Parts: sequence; C-alpha cells; structure tokens
Amino acid sequence: MSIEKVKKDFNRLSQYVFFDENQYFREQTNSKSHFHIFIQETEILLETSLTMDEQYCIFSFLGYSYRILNNPTEGIKYFQKCLTISQHEPRKQIITMIRLGEAYKYANLHKKALELFDDAMKISKEYQIEDYEHYIYQHKGKCFLELGDVNLAKDYLHDALSIREKIENDALVYSTRQVIDFIGRNSILVQNERGE
Repeated sequence: MSIEKVKKDFNRLSQYVFFDENQYFREQTNSKSHFHIFIQETEILLETSLTMDEQYCIFSFLGYSYRILNNPTEGIKYFQKCLTISQHEPRKQIITMIRLGEAYKYANLHKKALELFDDAMKISKEYQIEDYEHYIYQHKGKCFLELGDVNLAKDYLHDALSIREKIENDALVYSTRQVIDFIGRNSILVQNERGE
C-alpha cells in the first residue's frame, strides 16, 4: 500500500463520521469496521521505510482513527509521536496539539486537553499563525461544555463562530452553530448533568 492510497482511504472514512449530540458533539463513527480495516492496513506501513513527513501523516491518521473508535490511549500515543516529529515546525505543532488535546478530551483528561489548546494558541500568537485559532476556540468551547461550564463554552464558541463567519466557511460555521444551538436548548440540562 502506498502513502497516496492511505490518504485516499483516510479521506473516504469521513463518510462514516458524525458529531454525536448525545456525547457533546464528539466525533463518532457509524462503521467501526471501516476504521478497523484502515488501521490494520495502515499500521503495516509503519514497518516500511518512511520519510518523516510520511510518518507524521500516518501517525496522524492512526491517532485520529483510534480516537474515533473511542480508544484515546492509542490515539494519544500516535499524536505524541507526531508532536515529537513536528517540534521544529510551528504550524504542525499547532495542528498536533489540537488533535492531541482532542484525544485527551476523549480520555476525559479535560485539564490536559485545555493545556494543549492553550499551548497551541501560544505558538499561534508567537509565530503569527492565525489559521487554526478558530479550531482552538471551538475545541476549548466543547471541552468546557463537557465540564459543564456553559458560559465559558459559549464564549469560546462565539469566538470560533466570529472567525468562521469572516472566512466564510459554511461547514465550519454550521458545526459551531450546532453546538451553540444545542447549548441554547439544553443549558440547564448540561449544568444539571455536571451537578450544578
């Protein structure tokens, strides 16, 4: 299997992914078998000679796939490898910290996730790489939602929405509005679930 085929196969997996409103809009799959097959076929490539960029790509795909399968421990392992590879590339560091933060969130290690999102924002500011700030805000908002801090969640989600509306990305605007609308319909329920 070639790296190009892995990329195509990975992109096809998106048709089996959805945001589960019952799990605070965590990404889930309706076809675990497709992800298991992808992982099995892709991990074989790790036994071959790969460039650092190819390793980064494969580790990212595997980390994401394990997270989607609700196996964040394996996802974290692969994203940590990505972070090591990307240590001299600020853009990749930001992307990886966001992905690793999400994996920690799936492991219910919200504090660690928030720390990674904050670290990603620091790098973003330091190197003036603003492309990913709306992702950081979105993920922080959803993390605070899971923690039951509805007000902070809304603040970060509105920050994400503002940027996403400016860049006119309808899919991203929609995903943020979904969460904001959910909070509007369920804020008392969300707070009660967290014991407030």
